[in-house]
Amino acid sequence: MKLGAFFFAGTLSTPRMVAQAAALPDGRAVVTGGLPEFPGPRFFAPTGSTEMWDRATNSWNDVAPVGSARAFAGLVAVSGGVFQISGAAKDDRAVASVERFVWH
Repeated sequence: MKLGAFFFAGTLSTPRMVAQAAALPDGRAVVTGGLPEFPGPRFFAPTGSTEMWDRATNSWNDVAPVGSARAFAGLVAVSGGVFQISGAAKDDRAVASVERFVWH
């Protein structure tokens, strides 16, 4: 593998834009939320799907979805889990809730 360059790291099962991603302490990565397609003037439907990248297999696998689908949220990994913070839900509503994902 060449350092200082991008290389193929698998394909997500759900296409998404404005998704949230975080690096986990064990070397894996998690991506959640976002929009599966460009929103039209009356269409804003975030996905709640969550996927985790496995370094050993160079692949993305579906894991538990979030309870409240959202885009434009914050995502932070800490030793106790991954926190998804606020964001925009369906119909462009702001979300105040925080969800915690635990992978071990």
